[in-house]
Amino acid sequence: ARDAYDAAAEDVRAEVTGLADLEKAEADYAAIFRNIRKVNNALEVTSISGPGDGNERFDKMFDSNMDTKFGNSNHTQPIIFSVNEPVTAQYYSFTTGTDSAQYTGRNPKAWTLFGSNDYSSARPDAATWEVIDAVTDNNDLPDANCVEVRFAIDDPKEYQYYKLEIPNHPGVWIQLTEINLYVEGDAADYTAVDEAIASIPEDL
Repeated sequence: ARDAYDAAAEDVRAEVTGLADLEKAEADYAAIFRNIRKVNNALEVTSISGPGDGNERFDKMFDSNMDTKFGNSNHTQPIIFSVNEPVTAQYYSFTTGTDSAQYTGRNPKAWTLFGSNDYSSARPDAATWEVIDAVTDNNDLPDANCVEVRFAIDDPKEYQYYKLEIPNHPGVWIQLTEINLYVEGDAADYTAVDEAIASIPEDL
């Protein structure tokens, strides 16, 4: 009986600790992203070139439409897009496909994101590209529909042009609904909001 009691008590302690960790993580996440704003909402983001055709072309990742997606099995051509003025992105994000829950295994697991300030469609090969983030064997993107996952940029710099390269594995289908950039916004005072939330009775 004592052993059963000790085991049950340990389970309770683990659950309470896990809940506290979860609440802290949620609070930290909220504090970080309160002052982060989506570039695509504030500035004009333009798709320049990329793979795909028909209803699942590369430009579908930049149309702010959660009902469309990019899908392709030939990734020899990079995806290039621009912002109408240079930005220092702190994060970027991918949103999973509109049917990723039904067709699993289509999320990219490796990619490299580059930035440039001298790209020209007239002379694309003359551009100087710097690596923003290089990712291998990533499993953060879930097999779920339209889930946005953000990735931190360790060394943020100002760029106007961006290039995404996904390793080519012939016959392997890759899909995404949206690509977004995030920059730091002006700090806002959320004291009144926090006080209002804190005043809500727990047993409501």
